[in-house]
Amino acid sequence: MPPLFKRLLLRNFKILYLTSMWTRRRFTPTGRFLLGVLVFAGALGIDTRINIVHQLFALTLCSVLFAMLWAPFFRGGLRARRLLPRYATVGQAMAYGVEVENPGRRSRRGIHLIDELAIAYPDVDAFFHAHEPGEGRRNWFDRKVGYPRWAWMMLQRAGALEPEGEVGWLPGGATERVVLSLTPVRRGWIDFRRLHLLRADPLGVFRGRTLVNERDRLLVLPRRYPIAAIDLPGGQRYQRGGVSLASQIGESEELVGLRDYRPGDPLRKLHWKALAKLGHPIVKEYRDEYFVRHGLVLDTFCDSGGDDFEAAISVAASFVMRLDTRDALLDLLFVGDRVHQVTAGRHTAGRELLLETLACVAPSPKGDLHLLTEALEARARQLSGCICILLAWDEPRRRMLDKLEARGTPLLALLIAQAAPPDLDGRVRVLHPRYLERDLGRLR
Repeated sequence: MPPLFKRLLLRNFKILYLTSMWTRRRFTPTGRFLLGVLVFAGALGIDTRINIVHQLFALTLCSVLFAMLWAPFFRGGLRARRLLPRYATVGQAMAYGVEVENPGRRSRRGIHLIDELAIAYPDVDAFFHAHEPGEGRRNWFDRKVGYPRWAWMMLQRAGALEPEGEVGWLPGGATERVVLSLTPVRRGWIDFRRLHLLRADPLGVFRGRTLVNERDRLLVLPRRYPIAAIDLPGGQRYQRGGVSLASQIGESEELVGLRDYRPGDPLRKLHWKALAKLGHPIVKEYRDEYFVRHGLVLDTFCDSGGDDFEAAISVAASFVMRLDTRDALLDLLFVGDRVHQVTAGRHTAGRELLLETLACVAPSPKGDLHLLTEALEARARQLSGCICILLAWDEPRRRMLDKLEARGTPLLALLIAQAAPPDLDGRVRVLHPRYLERDLGRLR
């Protein structure tokens, strides 16, 4: 398909999509029915000498035009604001409130509320490289033209269908809370753009509108599944310098005293107040500790975020909720633009930090598995056990597991795949991406 034709096709898709959204918001169900009658009567009533369908067309057109001319007279003067929770979860309905205020003296009734979500439209490359689930089962025309794929991409980029609700009777000077329901279809951030406050004309055909530009964001966490009791082998390990706090802060150990400086001591451990008072270098001494520390390794090396990648994210989130982080540390390791390590537990960050990170993890098609292997080797002596969630099985991944085992790190290796590869090791368990709840419930 020529590039010029591709750009023209996407431009038409965008116009058609915006037109359909405007029609859905501004016309009532009765109005949308009249639009259908208008198109039907207009097609059949072209020749006025054959039938009288043109009269139906004229009557319907007059009704629609009257309703649309009434719309500018709706000056709601209403205010609204959202009351969003902190998180939502993929596939789970979430209720949130919208407070609608009527600062005027006149009462309002029949207000329809639509919460608009922000959408970033795809470019040509993104559209023609995307794959809608089940697209192969569509007819030839839909596959070649691709508008169903466009509609699916719009829903994925928005994150959910636009919530709607009704405000019943709103007296002057009063505030009413409306409960809206939203079911996220993907993880990550959902951006709320603005609120539409609409009221239908006396015929109940077209809605006048007041816009409230209220922007908000909601973080959608990955889907989680129950996991059977997992008892990873391996006990407490020696942690140099004590407990390491969240990676954004750096190390923070338990101070046990001061001592004179010795050659080789890092300058960051100097006690500057004691140096100024005594006139010679004094360093802070920390207590080394032994405690349980688990690693959760997420394989992000894939071309695009498909079902397998999303399943791996859900498995990682399920383990975050299952493992004990009150008396142990949990390190989440993955590769993006670099090797990322996020740590939670033992009075540092909570599980929420790990779930927030997983909600925003993206595939790493050009990442280097060698970077992840080196990071694991450097941390292997500190890990009491390691859970590796893999997206494929090949020689580099086999070597990564071999190096961890060679350093004495107990492993639980999980492969996200629809079928086990022929050369799969017995130490790796297969999880089917469509039956995660079943397979995770069978883990022992």
